[in-house]
Amino acid sequence: MSNNAALVTADNGGQGLFRFPAGHKVKSFVVSNNSRVDGNEGRLAPVVLICTDINSITVSGNSTLHGNQALIAVRSQQGRTGGCLFSATTVGSFMITDGGRVTNNTLHGDGDGGVLCAHKVSAFTVRGAGSTAAHNAARGGSGGVVAAKEMGELRVTEGGILAGNVAANGFGGAIFVGYDIRSDVVLSDGAVADSNRAETQGGGFLAVVNAVQGQIRLDHGGRISNCWTASSGGAISVQESIHGGLAVLTNASLASDMAQGGDGGAVYAGFSIDRLLVSAGGALLNNTAGGSGGAVFVGKTLPAAKGGHVSGNRTGMDDSNRAETQGGGFLAVVNAVQGQIRLDHGGRISNCWTASSGGAISVQESIHGGLAVLTNASLASDMAQGGDGGAVYAGFSIDRLLVSAGGALLNNTAGGSGGAVFVGKTLPAAKGGHVSGNRTGMDVSYS
Repeated sequence: MSNNAALVTADNGGQGLFRFPAGHKVKSFVVSNNSRVDGNEGRLAPVVLICTDINSITVSGNSTLHGNQALIAVRSQQGRTGGCLFSATTVGSFMITDGGRVTNNTLHGDGDGGVLCAHKVSAFTVRGAGSTAAHNAARGGSGGVVAAKEMGELRVTEGGILAGNVAANGFGGAIFVGYDIRSDVVLSDGAVADSNRAETQGGGFLAVVNAVQGQIRLDHGGRISNCWTASSGGAISVQESIHGGLAVLTNASLASDMAQGGDGGAVYAGFSIDRLLVSAGGALLNNTAGGSGGAVFVGKTLPAAKGGHVSGNRTGMDDSNRAETQGGGFLAVVNAVQGQIRLDHGGRISNCWTASSGGAISVQESIHGGLAVLTNASLASDMAQGGDGGAVYAGFSIDRLLVSAGGALLNNTAGGSGGAVFVGKTLPAAKGGHVSGNRTGMDVSYS
């Protein structure tokens, strides 16, 4: 099914190789066993499949959905039709598995979903070595690969790849969800999301307008890297909350992502993240935000945070685009951290930078559960170039500061007060372990 051209006719309006009557439920659309759905073009989107409801869409077994192009998106009550595939209500599952490749598909004009647009996608899965969704584009809207009002779960596993997808005039370089993701977002077992771009709005890889009800988890070498947005959330933008928390575990990483014109170099949450955990070799590395939160920005509250390897995250750009707001080279929280920020068992936040306050961590109000740096963990070589708190800034209070059992605060620098830690009002108790080489002000500063 390759190299077909759908013209405007009385029968199909220029849409769809497969067009099912309204209300008709399709069991499955399968491209498998070295099959090809390539190079089809249509004046009106989608060019491959249009239906009301479908149980499953599968591209597998070294098959391809490649190089299909739709020139004009069609508006309906359910949204604007995707470039290749459209379901007015539900897609039970969209799976790219066993070496299937969905690549170089483009929706031109004012539309969402370079490949698929649906009201609801219950599950989107990219699984297995060679399974790829790459270089797809929504030229006039959101979601370079998938756009949906609602999504059940998103899983990229076992070497699956989402790379080089673009939303040229909207949110979510690869994935856009207009309401909630109901369950988890998982990248694991060597899965990669790399070099996805949202060129005008947030979420270089993933944008969610409301909330993620489950957890965002990267583990066992899963990686989101080199994603970019002109706005907030270089990799991930969630306008409200990540209720299940953000976990980066077991040699996984968020690395070299950029929010050029906004907050959260890697991750932006407009309201809260229920827990932030970086552990077991997980890492946040070399992320950049033009505003606050070089790696992670939380608009209101963060109940608890535990750090692993966090290094080289920056706010403000290398040139004259500097951060004018409170910083947080690694983490910025606009309101308070309700629980504890804890680094232990060799966890490290290092070489983070901001043009303002809080070289590594900036909390505008209080860290209610205190700050603990334990068991060979460290806050090291962080810098608040134009403000206070070379490593940590708390605008009101830190309930307890504990550096113990080989924990260390080393070589942090502030342009203002508090070479390592700045507390705006009160610090009920402090216990120091290895605190060395911090510059400007005292290691703990009150004002």
